[in-house]
This record gives sequence, C-alpha cells and structure tokens, in this order.
Amino acid sequence: MTLLKTRDFSLLVIGQLLSKIGDSLFFPALLWYVQSKTGSTVALALTGVGLTLPPVFSAVIGVYVDRWNRLRTMITCDVIRFCIILCLLLISYNSNYHVTYIVILIGFNQLFGQLFALAAASFIPSIVTVRQLPEANGLLTSIAQGATLIGFGLGGVVIDRSSPEVLFAANAASFAISALLLMLIRYPTTEQSREVQQSFLIEMLAGTQFIWSQILLRYAILFLFLGNLSFAPFELLLTNWTNSIMNTTAAVYGLYLSFMSLGTLLGGLMIQPLAKLVRVPKLMVVGLLGQGITILSFSLFTPVWFGALTLLIFGACNACFGAAFNSWLQQITPPNLRGRVFGTLQTLIMAGQPAGMALYGLLGRNMDTKTIFLCLSGIALVVGSGLWLVQVALQHPITQRDQNLTTQDGIR
Repeated sequence: MTLLKTRDFSLLVIGQLLSKIGDSLFFPALLWYVQSKTGSTVALALTGVGLTLPPVFSAVIGVYVDRWNRLRTMITCDVIRFCIILCLLLISYNSNYHVTYIVILIGFNQLFGQLFALAAASFIPSIVTVRQLPEANGLLTSIAQGATLIGFGLGGVVIDRSSPEVLFAANAASFAISALLLMLIRYPTTEQSREVQQSFLIEMLAGTQFIWSQILLRYAILFLFLGNLSFAPFELLLTNWTNSIMNTTAAVYGLYLSFMSLGTLLGGLMIQPLAKLVRVPKLMVVGLLGQGITILSFSLFTPVWFGALTLLIFGACNACFGAAFNSWLQQITPPNLRGRVFGTLQTLIMAGQPAGMALYGLLGRNMDTKTIFLCLSGIALVVGSGLWLVQVALQHPITQRDQNLTTQDGIR
C-alpha cells in the first residue's frame, strides 16, 4: 500500500474510485429508467448497444492517445462526460424525448470513457516505477471492484427511495471531482516523446507491427481471444446453473456474484506480494490456470458453500491475471506506442466476447449447462497451459535470434 502515499498516484486513485462508484450507480439506474419509461425490450437492447459498442473502436482511439497529452486527455474526457450526463439528466425531465437521444448520449459517454481508460493505462507508468506497476494495477483493479460493490449495493436502495435521476446527478458530480483531482497531478514533462505526425493509418499500423514483433504477445492475443470466447457467457451460465441445475433461489445467485466480486477485490490487493515471488509473465499463467481449475471444480461439486469458495478463488485469479497482463504490457511497450498497442489489443481480444455469446447460444441448444461448464474450464486450462509452454520455449532459445526476441518480450 506504499503507493497510496505517492501524491500523484493517490490523486488518480481517489478520482478513479469516485468515478467508478458513479458509473456503478449510473448504469443500473439508466437501464431501470429506460425500462420503466418505455416498457420496451427494443429500447433496452438499443441502450445496451450504446453501452457496449465503443470498445470496438479502441484501435482507432489509441492513435489519439499517443498523439495527445495523456493527462489533459483524461481531464478533458471527464469534463465531457460530466456535460453528457447533465444533458441526459435534462432529457430525463422531458416527457417528449425519444430513446434515440439516450442511446446517442450513452454511446458518446462510453466512447470518451474508453478514451479515458486507454489514456490512463498509458499514463500510469509515468507516475510509478517499473517495480511498482503490479501493485498499481492491482490496486486499481481492487478499487474498481470495490466501487462496483458499493455502487450496486446503494443503487437499488436509492432508486427505490428517490429516483434514477438522483443517480444521474451523482455520476455527473463524480466526473467533475475526478477532473479537479487530475488537475492537481504534476505532469511529467518527459512522459510522452513526440513523433513526427504521420498518416492515421501508418500510425495505427505501428502499434500492430510492435505487437507482431513480440512473440509472447502474439500468442497471448490468440490465447486471450479464446479466453474471452469461453468466459463471455459466464454470468449467463451461472444464472442458468443456479436456477435450473441447483434449483436454488436468487439469494444464492447474489451470494455467488458477491463472492466472485470479493475475490476480484482481494486478488488485486495480493498482486504485489505475489509479484515479489513470481515473475509477472508467470503470474499471467497462474491466473489463467487458476480460473480453469476453479470453474472445473465449481461444475463438479454442488454444495453452495463450495461454489461460493471456488468463485472467490476464481475472482482472485481473474484479478491476478488482469493486473499481471497490464503490468507486463506496460513494461515492454515503448511509451510513445502504449495507446495504440493497448487499443489494438483490446479490439482484438474483446472480439471474443460477442463470439462467445453466439457460441453459447449454439451450444445451449445441444448441450446441458454442466457440459458447457466443463468445456469452458477446458478451454481456460488449454489457454493457460499454452501460454506457459510458449514462455518455457522462450526461456530456452535455440538460436541467437530467439535469444534476442526472448529479451525483447521481457521474459527474463
């Protein structure tokens, strides 16, 4: 926790905590508001599209992250999101609005949120040391999860006792406070080396070329795509498992989600001591294998206490992998390419999510839930084992060229 004593990082953390709480209050309130006002499944689906579509444009957004001053980009994004939520708040008091306005505003809100996230991921190595990266990413993971628990817990109560508009206003206020806190950060003048600006396509391809030059990163994209493919429908599977297989109540489902969230929070806090014992690339493997083993165990044994325990460990492994992967990527990527590399990777990896949902729909017609769970855990184990084998191969290079590539990949 020594990082929290660092002025600039603590300012970023407090701002992120507040804005994440605001988001976790806002999103359920938004969906509840749209459903209650329109009663339309189509309107709810369109709102969902606005919430989930922007990450598709991460590769494009990454170019601008590398072109612009990252701290100013983060501040500007918070100010713009503050204005967007205020507009949404005004629209909510107009009975003649059309849901299209909400979808457009939410789409832009999420787009600038994605720009903020990529700028923040690229900026963090400028305010912490390389050795502090695992701790920094772990803390941010835990804070995001803790904020989600707080927001989801309070959101329903506030909606019942007042209105969704109150939560809209709270989210807008969180962005304003976050922007003010970011303005207090002492911006490192050497944070971002400037390049001669080239055509947009050439700049975007520079990130792709760097990814292709890193052997482990090249394989990681394939493995993570497969991982997202298998884990995308996890919450849908968990709902079906709790309801249809175990024949239990919604309270048990809520218990499972709570333990999984708590595991993610704890896993983020554990990453720093683990990073002192195990190298960051190996922590990625541990996280993936741990997810596969826990899901396999979850599907084989049905006691509620055992399911809650395995989901706690699953959440911790998920956080371990995420923080380790981000730290490793920040270490090996040149500062002037971080936005493009992070954006391109996110676009490629996130493509596994819609594919996973579609695959679940197909498998659900011919397989029972337990079999799908076993397949999911099998994919995770294969992905983790494959990543481990690639690392082993890179640690025992056959030629001098392989030795050089191993050093570039940050394995040693």
